[in-house]
Amino acid sequence: MNLPNKITTLRLLIVPVYVAIFLYTDQRQLAAALFVLAAMTDFVDGYLARKMNLVTDLGKLLDPLADKILTISSFILFVSIGKLNPVPVIIVIARELFISIFRAIAAAKSHVIAASIYGKIKTVLQMALLIVLHLYWMADRSADLLLHALIWSMTAITLFSALDYLWKNREVL
Repeated sequence: MNLPNKITTLRLLIVPVYVAIFLYTDQRQLAAALFVLAAMTDFVDGYLARKMNLVTDLGKLLDPLADKILTISSFILFVSIGKLNPVPVIIVIARELFISIFRAIAAAKSHVIAASIYGKIKTVLQMALLIVLHLYWMADRSADLLLHALIWSMTAITLFSALDYLWKNREVL
């Protein structure tokens, strides 16, 4: 296993620790720090894989899986404590499931669906939103216009990225 894949694996291992600290302690700063650390590994592993020419099939599978596990876990945690409306989270989860199934169908037909710029923007917005949610949670702040704008912007790009994947790969259907 190469360095980028080890970093991705670290992200996967951080998630249950993060969830446990979020749910079962009052260590909001530690939970937030673990989330930020895990989110940073998403950018580091991809950068290193490309820069060091260490892109592998395992990495192509693990990296998006680790992203989904981290972001969906965090979104569900914020819904569970009443800090996030469940509607955007349902949209995010539905999109991730739909695109994963779509990619599996494409793979069965020997069609590779490349990551799109909108999918990357979606991931950045999701991570940014979750960092902001952690900051609000640590400061005991209520949602305001800025937070709502970020939530619905992330939701819109999440939907748009799904439509973009479908449109660009419609021959799979």
